[in-house]
Formats: sequence, C-alpha cells, structure tokens
Amino acid sequence: MSVKKEGIAARWESLSRRARSVALANVRVRDLAQRAGFTWYYKRGDEILADFLGHDGEDIFKVYGLGKTKVTRLCDILETLTDGDEDVAIHLPRPISPVESLDKWAVSLDFPYDLISLPIRLCHYFEENGITTVGGIIEEWERLGATGFKAERNLGRKSVNELAAFVDSLVSGNVEVASRFLPLGSEGVGTDLAASLVHVLVVHSPAELGMMERRLQEGLTLEESAETQDLTRERVRQVESKFLQQVRRRLDYFSSQRDAILDAWLRGEDWFTLVRWHQSSHGGRLMKAALDAIFKDSAHGVAKDLALESRLEGIEEALWSAQDLWFGGVILEDFLNPFQQEEREAFCARLMEMNSFRLDQSTARVHPGRTDLRRCTEAMLIGEEDPLPLTWILELIRKTGYHPNIERNDLLRRRSMWRKHYDFPDEMILWRE
Repeated sequence: MSVKKEGIAARWESLSRRARSVALANVRVRDLAQRAGFTWYYKRGDEILADFLGHDGEDIFKVYGLGKTKVTRLCDILETLTDGDEDVAIHLPRPISPVESLDKWAVSLDFPYDLISLPIRLCHYFEENGITTVGGIIEEWERLGATGFKAERNLGRKSVNELAAFVDSLVSGNVEVASRFLPLGSEGVGTDLAASLVHVLVVHSPAELGMMERRLQEGLTLEESAETQDLTRERVRQVESKFLQQVRRRLDYFSSQRDAILDAWLRGEDWFTLVRWHQSSHGGRLMKAALDAIFKDSAHGVAKDLALESRLEGIEEALWSAQDLWFGGVILEDFLNPFQQEEREAFCARLMEMNSFRLDQSTARVHPGRTDLRRCTEAMLIGEEDPLPLTWILELIRKTGYHPNIERNDLLRRRSMWRKHYDFPDEMILWRE
C-alpha cells in the first residue's frame, strides 16, 4: 500500500470508529453529504453508511468502486459531521420508508416486478433470484445496497443507477419520478392500466414502434413489414410477439378492467374509452390496435368472429331474397339500416370483395353479380303467403330482365336438382298450373 493510501486508510479507521458512536449508521451517504455541504457527492450516495463503517482501513479499498478519491470524500463527510466531538449526535429527519410511500400511493407490496419499468438486466436478476414483487425488490435493496448490486455479475452501473433512482423516489415520496417506474394513476394514487400500457411503448425503440404500427395498424404482412426495415420475417415476428406479450401481461394484472373493456369490445361499443388513455393519440392508436389484435385472438374473439360470420351469411341470404335486387337493385343504405353498426361495416367490406353482387357507386344500389336462376326464383316467392302458379313465377322472372326467354320446362328441369341440393321452397309453387 502506498504512503498516500496508508494515510487515507489511517484517517478512515479513526473517523469510522468515531462515526459508529453517533446517529449516522442507518443514514444514506447522500443525505450526510448534503448535510455536510458536499453537494458534489450526489451521484454516488444511495448506500447506507453502515455498509462502509464495518470495513477497516485496508478492506475499505476492496469495496466495489471505491478508490482513494472516494474514500477521501467519505472521510471528509465524517469529519465535517462529527466535528471532532465523539458525543455529538447528528440528528437528521427520519427518511420515509419505501413501504410508507407505497402505502400512501395505494400500491401493494405484491405488485409484480415485471410491471415495473426497470432495465432488462435487473429483471433477469430478479427472476434468477426468485424476486417477484416490489416488496421483494425493496428487501433486496436494503440487503445489498448500491454497492452490493454493482458487485453482482451482469449488472452494470447504469442499471443499478436506475434501481437507485426508483428506490430514492420511494424514499423521497417523489410521485413524478416514481411514475417513470410504477404505473401510477394520474392523481398519484393506485396503479393504472393506461399508465402501465404507456410503459410498454416507452421500452421499445422508435424503429420497433414503427414496425408495430405497420403490422397492427396498417395490417401489413410479416414480409412487408420486414422489407421496410430490411429485417427478416422472424425478427419482426419476435418483436411483435414480445410487444403483445407485455400488453397481455398488463391486461391479466388489471383483469377486472380488462373484462369490462373486452365486454364492450364484444358488444361493438366505443370500448377504448374504458382504457382511459390520456397520452398522445399517436400512441393511443397503436395501443388500440394491439388490444384489438389480442381480443381477436382470444377465445371470445374467435367466437365473436364465428358469430359475425354467421350473421354476415344471414345478411347475404337476405340480400339475395330481396325482390328489389332483381328489379332495379337494392339501395344499400336502406337495406343495411336494421343491422348493427359492426355488421354494416363488416358487410360493406365483404361486399367489395364478393363477385356475387355488384355495387353501382353512382346510385348506391346493389345488383346481382351473376344471374342465378334459383336465387331469382326464390326472391319471387319471398313474402308470399300462398303458393304462386308456375305461370306467374315465369312472368315475374322474365320481367327482371335477367332471364327474358325462360320457359316452363326450364324450371321443371331445374326443380329436381334444387330439391336435392338446396332447401328450396317447392311447396310455394303450383307446378301443375
């Protein structure tokens, strides 16, 4: 040990022994430095002084991150505070316990660690050490302190500084800083789903968010999304999977709110208002698209799609059966008016892809895309209470203009096939007339 280092070591041993006799041991070094007027000691000081006082002059230099300069600073702090009088106790205001702040903010000690916005390295450390809640994080911090965390493998200074800032926000009761880590409500009381979803956006890069916008908002395929970023399909799939998994995790925690939102989504109501999104509309559109994708992929969503598909098939059958379809076309808006908004929107989108019908944009009327004789015949029977003579049916079909030359034998030949393959209303026609 050099002469200079030996001098610092001897000074430390003397001052540390004196400091043990005053009310300093359980105080943060940062608080002591500020009390002593050393504001320059702000960046490192979240450790409790007791973490250092047990080391002698030689061992103090073995503490992770402490060298001659920092040990000298610690000596300066102790010397200023003890002021040469062993019996003087330094009375500092009792710091708020992190648990007290959590209780004040109505945050449970059981709040999951993976819903706290902390660096991924810390999350891996907590997972490996069986730490699952914010209460467990506080206990681990009190056990190790910043020095202990920095000595852990794979935990860098930046990650530990973030954890220190989180704990410090709890100790100081700083809601603004704590909201960077905890999804606190707008009033700083209780946790909030919308704030938790914002944290999902924050931890992703602008490039990843842009990729998610193209996938979830614009509906691009994996290949199309990958091409825009010069990435592989697999990489896009990984980012999307991680993004949606993080959103699902938060929905699972806020399960009662999720159920209310899902119920409104199933009913086709303005469901996103229940999320109480209060951030930018840009992030809101992406998160709405993410929630929509998750709901569609759920068992409820699959059932809803099947039910909607069944209803759309019913609407299609009703359109085929409308007599106006064969006599000048059906006014689409009037025809869809009795149906729900969701059904109207879905059917309009479906109509544009169908070859069975043709929409005249100038008149907003729907016409048959193909002149199906069976469909045309069935349309003539809809709404009739009594069977119609075959001769009347023939005349009505001719008037549509789609089958002007149809004869009695044409229908008679088709009759057996229709009865065999379709639920054809055979009893509504007087075939022998």
